[in-house]
Amino acid sequence: MGAKKVGKYYCLIIILFFWGCISSIKSIDENNLKDRLIRVEVNNHTYEVGISHIFKAIMEDILIKRGATAVEFDEQFKIQINISDIKTKPLTFDKKDIANSYSLTIISYIRIYSINNNEEKLIKEFRLSPVYSYPVKGLTDAEIERQLAIQKAAFEISAIIYDYLIMLP
Repeated sequence: MGAKKVGKYYCLIIILFFWGCISSIKSIDENNLKDRLIRVEVNNHTYEVGISHIFKAIMEDILIKRGATAVEFDEQFKIQINISDIKTKPLTFDKKDIANSYSLTIISYIRIYSINNNEEKLIKEFRLSPVYSYPVKGLTDAEIERQLAIQKAAFEISAIIYDYLIMLP
């Protein structure tokens, strides 16, 4: 009889433990960015035309879909994305030494600021450099694939920034 009671208590403790884990995961999942005013600033230090527009549009889209408001002034948080370099290197070659695929690396430095009474306080700073490969079948396809790789990198970087933002108080 005593062993059955102890077994019931262990079951109850395990259930409460998992309930606590699930509720803490659920609280992170709930969007604490709802109604937050966030400004996205992208600085392009490369020769790639239009990349700052791609990054800003994707980052703002992610924020808006999750309840935040993208603004140009009077923000509560500022995301600053500095794109410092884009590297394209051939990966594979055919029999005639013509590249079949390339790797694309976008090196970016991200800063997240909290704004209070017009004072910026740096709360997070990090560097990202995702690498993407893309195939090449012709000159036109190469440029299209390269643009898709840039968009994938922008989405990945924006998703990582969002993950940092949801942890903020």
